[in-house]
Amino acid sequence: DETGVVLDATGIVNEPPPQFGPAQMAEVVRCLREELNDRDLWKMRIIAPESCNTDGVFNQMADELKRNESAWRGLDGLASHSYNMAATEELEKRLLGSGKNYWMTEAGGNGPEPLNDVGAAAALASRALNDLNHLCTHWIWFIGSERHDPKDDQTRLIRWWPDPGFRYELLAKYHYLQQLSRAF
Repeated sequence: DETGVVLDATGIVNEPPPQFGPAQMAEVVRCLREELNDRDLWKMRIIAPESCNTDGVFNQMADELKRNESAWRGLDGLASHSYNMAATEELEKRLLGSGKNYWMTEAGGNGPEPLNDVGAAAALASRALNDLNHLCTHWIWFIGSERHDPKDDQTRLIRWWPDPGFRYELLAKYHYLQQLSRAF
């Protein structure tokens, strides 16, 4: 109300640590939904667990969210990241017929990246298509633009240098993602 910024969705915790178990995730989703509703914020969507991978830990959390009827009812969708363990058939099985969305809330890469690294760009396109083919409804790249880091430019689509005189470069991933966006 104060700023005019519209918030449509929230998560619970980014990449839950090992001590944050499946039952705790389900209980936090249930409590958050109840609290949001009590504040007349029933339109606010909740996504979880936002795991760094779609592995066994993700599957355990997804299964516990489904077992907890109140948590499942209050959840808009399952969420994960897509770096080295993107969406799988196991994730798809958990979503089919559920009426839930799948949010891939953080994709990226790690390491240095030359200007026209088509390998990094192809990896991005492959992961995006993989996730979309496994029922992904919301797909988000991690960092759009960031200051150049010779050790970790793969996290960004656009890198820039502030001195001497501002300049920037669109990395190959930027163009691949642009083409995918146009296709869809």
